[in-house]
Amino acid sequence: MDTYVTANVGASHDKSSRAEAERIAMENCLSLGSKKCELISTYSNGCVALAESSTHFGIASRPTLGESQNAAMEQCNGASCKVVFTSCSKAIAVR
Repeated sequence: MDTYVTANVGASHDKSSRAEAERIAMENCLSLGSKKCELISTYSNGCVALAESSTHFGIASRPTLGESQNAAMEQCNGASCKVVFTSCSKAIAVR
């Protein structure tokens, strides 16, 4: 996420490795015109939510979508945030 200027979000999901997911998320953020993006959250076998207002943001990963959304909203500390991004990963069976 570009937390400095644009608030652009780059995300990826259901990748085979954390390194691949992080690389793609950063590329996605930069491709939206951001000059400086940073990794602010990772998740696996669960969900993530991003809530934001003009002055605050909150991001949280939890086992369920509802828990993620609630936790992200709580991080806004009373600002009038709204959830602007959610995603859940698929559990992958390993044999």
